[in-house]
Amino acid sequence: MNRKLLITAIVAVIVVYGMYHLLSSPNQNNNQVPKPITKTIAPVAPITGGYHAGFPEGSKVNSGATQAAGSASHTSDPSNNQTTSVVATDKDYGKEPNHGLSDKDLISMYTSQIVQNPKDGNAYYQRALIYQKLNHFNAAIADYTKAIAITPESANAYYNRGLCFEKRLEHDDAIRDFNSALVYKNDDPRIYNARGLSLVEKGNFSGAEADYKKAIQLDPNYQQAYFNLGTLYERDKKPMEALEQYTKAIQFAVPNKDPNDPTDELQALQHRIEAHYRRAIMHLNLNQLDLALKDVNYVIEQDPKNSKAFRLRAAIYTKAGNPGAAASDEVTAQNLGIEGMLNNSRSDHSNGSSK
Repeated sequence: MNRKLLITAIVAVIVVYGMYHLLSSPNQNNNQVPKPITKTIAPVAPITGGYHAGFPEGSKVNSGATQAAGSASHTSDPSNNQTTSVVATDKDYGKEPNHGLSDKDLISMYTSQIVQNPKDGNAYYQRALIYQKLNHFNAAIADYTKAIAITPESANAYYNRGLCFEKRLEHDDAIRDFNSALVYKNDDPRIYNARGLSLVEKGNFSGAEADYKKAIQLDPNYQQAYFNLGTLYERDKKPMEALEQYTKAIQFAVPNKDPNDPTDELQALQHRIEAHYRRAIMHLNLNQLDLALKDVNYVIEQDPKNSKAFRLRAAIYTKAGNPGAAASDEVTAQNLGIEGMLNNSRSDHSNGSSK
C-alpha cells in the first residue's frame, strides 16, 4: 500500500513539473554542456554526451549510454575504440582469450595460478581485467598494483589501473597512472583520451584539449576523441567548433568489425545517437532549425523512448513557431519520463524482494 502511495505521489510531482516546464522556456534543459560519459553501453538507452576511459586493455571500447540530452556527462569510456587484443611482450601484459570460460571460472583459474606462483604477474593482470569488467575496482587496483610491482614497465597495467581510479573519481591518481603509462607507450591514443577525461574533471580544459588532439593525431579515426573534443568546445561556447567535431564523431562511429565482439554494431549506433543529439543542440543554438530537427529526428527514430530527445525537439518546434507540435512532444516526454520512473520503481522492488 505504501508503495502505491509513493508511486502516486511521484506521478503527481512529475505532472506538475511537466506543466510548469511546458509553460516555461523549452530550451532551458537542453543547453547543458555534456561531460564525457562513464557508463557502459546499454541497448539503446537514453544517451549522454561523452566517452570515458572505461574498459580493460584489449576489450572493445565502450562508450556510455546514459541519460540523454543535455545532462552533462563527461566523455567516453576510454575503454576506447581499440578492438584488437594487445599482444603481450617481455615488458608488458596483454589480454588473454577466455576460452569460453565464465568470469567466475576465470577468476578461480587465475587465483589458482597465483597460489602456485605468487610471482606470476600475468595472472594478477588477467584477474584484474575481469575484476575491472565486473566493476570491482578495489580488487582490480590491488591486482594491477601487484602486476606493476612484478613488471614495472607495463603500460597496460598503469593504463587500466588509471581507468579504475577514474571510476572511483580519484582523478589525481588516475592522471599519475596515465602519465606513467605514457612513459612506456607514448603512441597509444587511448591513454591520451583517458587522461584528457581526467584533466577535464580537474578543470584543466586546455590540457584536455591537447590530449584529445594528440589522440586524434595518433588515430585520425578515433571517434571518441572527436566527441570529447566537441564537448570541450561546447563547454567553451564555441558552437561552430563543436559542430565540426560532432560531425566527425558521427562520420567515424562505424563498427570496427571485430569478430569477437557481437555488440560492435550496437556500440557504433550508440555513438552515432549521442553525436547526433549533441549536434542537434549546436544547430539549435546557431538557429539552424532544419538541421537541428533532422538530427533530433534521427535520435528519436533510433531511440523512441528517449524522453529528453522529445523535449529537445519541443524546443526546436517552439523556436520554429510551431507550438502545437512542441506541446505534443512535451506531453510525450513527460509520459516517457513517468514510464521510466515506474519501470525503475518496479525494478527496484523486484531486486529488493529477491535478496
